[in-house]
Amino acid sequence: MQLRKRIYVALAVLLVLPLLPLWSLHSSRPPVRVTFLCVTNDPGNGRAGVIQVVNYQNEPVIVMGGWYVPSTRDDLSLSWDTPLASICADNSRLTFTARSTNITQVSMPTNGGPYKLVFQCVPDSQDPFRTQGTLRHRMASLASSRLHPSQLTVVRWFGGFFAVSQSIDVSL
Repeated sequence: MQLRKRIYVALAVLLVLPLLPLWSLHSSRPPVRVTFLCVTNDPGNGRAGVIQVVNYQNEPVIVMGGWYVPSTRDDLSLSWDTPLASICADNSRLTFTARSTNITQVSMPTNGGPYKLVFQCVPDSQDPFRTQGTLRHRMASLASSRLHPSQLTVVRWFGGFFAVSQSIDVSL
């Protein structure tokens, strides 16, 4: 009986010991946080959402595009039925400087329902226009053309990430 207890204790220690470092980890904040502030009427752009974008990175972040996904959908990928989010800026590529808080406007979907705003972002050091000749970029291009992974996987392969807002009801 004593041997059996020792075996159970040893197994429990062996199973729990590798998990101890995970308990000490804190959830890390996202590299970029997007928060809806309000909806407004912009004379030049119509109905627009005012958002706050906080860049926690130590380098500038480039927003490659934005779209809305229904808040109940788990997949954040762009699809044929997701409304696009036009960033109301002077240029088509919006860059947020390192460690900055920014207020900007985005277009709002016209059909009602709760949505989350998704920005496809890339750190400035991973800008695809500058890294096209790198081995990482060429391998990711080759693999994505043959394997057809999800958009999230492809974005990660190229060094990017998604920044997602909280859910907002656009019918208000």
